[in-house]
Amino acid sequence: MRQAWLCSPQCLEKEARSIFDQVSSLPMPDLPPNHRVPLGLLMLEHGYVSEEQLRTALEMQTRE
Repeated sequence: MRQAWLCSPQCLEKEARSIFDQVSSLPMPDLPPNHRVPLGLLMLEHGYVSEEQLRTALEMQTRE
């Protein structure tokens, strides 16, 4: 908050609302796109499944 002495809870609330209004009117920053790695590739990379197992699972997934 600004370097001000606030005389009561009501003054504090008024100051807090003023600051909140200023901050909430600022434009939102552009966030980078969320790049997701498919779960199967993560499991393959960490050795939880083999390439053959991943291919089989993906084939089964497309059939259903």
